[in-house]
Amino acid sequence: MGELTPFDFNSIPLVGISNFTGQVGGHVSVQGTLEEPRVLASLDMIDFMMTPSSLNELPALNFHVDADLRDGFFRGRTSVTNMVSGRMKASVEMPCIFSLEPFEFIPALEKLTASLEANVDLGILNGLSFLNDQRIQGQLDSNLEYDARSKEKVSGHVFINGGSYEHDRWGVLIRDIQAELVADAAGLWVKHMAATDGDEGHILVRGDVGVWTSGMPLNLNVEIQKANLLHRDEVNAMFSGSISLRNRLAKPAITGQLIVDRADISLENWTVQEPRLLTDYDASAPLHELSITQTNQALSLTMDLDVLMPDQIFVNASVIDSIWGGKLKL
Repeated sequence: MGELTPFDFNSIPLVGISNFTGQVGGHVSVQGTLEEPRVLASLDMIDFMMTPSSLNELPALNFHVDADLRDGFFRGRTSVTNMVSGRMKASVEMPCIFSLEPFEFIPALEKLTASLEANVDLGILNGLSFLNDQRIQGQLDSNLEYDARSKEKVSGHVFINGGSYEHDRWGVLIRDIQAELVADAAGLWVKHMAATDGDEGHILVRGDVGVWTSGMPLNLNVEIQKANLLHRDEVNAMFSGSISLRNRLAKPAITGQLIVDRADISLENWTVQEPRLLTDYDASAPLHELSITQTNQALSLTMDLDVLMPDQIFVNASVIDSIWGGKLKL
């Protein structure tokens, strides 16, 4: 039997480790005979987080992992907890043949079972740097199971309650997100997903995403009903429409119709960047040819979208007001 005396995580001599802190400890024991050994091991990491001198994106997390090999089975369990934002735990179990003399480990993957449970406050993600101008709220609860012996393989549900999404820079605001996703052998299908604009506008989503299928096929339909989704100093807009997302999750094909029910544009609040001044310009200096290399980067999506604007685009300026309308093909 061996003990791993608790030590500071950032004392491990690896590049980048110094950005993290936490206490690591554990133990391992081997009992029984060489032909039928019993192995038990565990690892704990307490208050794992980023150091104050780094970006400090992560909240304090506690990790626990334990596993055992005995009585013809391998069993593993892991959990991640945060005192404020929730927990996640997973387990795996499968029959196996294991011996030390002669050494042999033969797992029966065709009989593997696993589970994943989560109760997480999505606000835990708001500390990540790539979400610095966005905010997510809501409670995520999931209970997923995998059984290699069953026909469906995967089963369970994912729930989101009291969700909201806000993008400060774009001015997008979605509230009251409620969702129930059901897992099957192909992936997750949307049993129910709805949201509002915080008022009378609604958004409904139906379809499925092949999360466990190669290429992650996408089949979603989004219905928007008079939702005031755009809130900026220079423009407020209300939308309706029916949009389909097909193809693959990594490269969706977006089709359908989007209606701008009303938009109010204030030109006075539209900030125009002033041109950069040319200072210390020397007309006698020799000219240098500027070489520009153009790189064409393909979009990660395709789009065939009809945008209808039925004479409800109100442009307000200090001198004159105008009303716009028309059709746009994207």
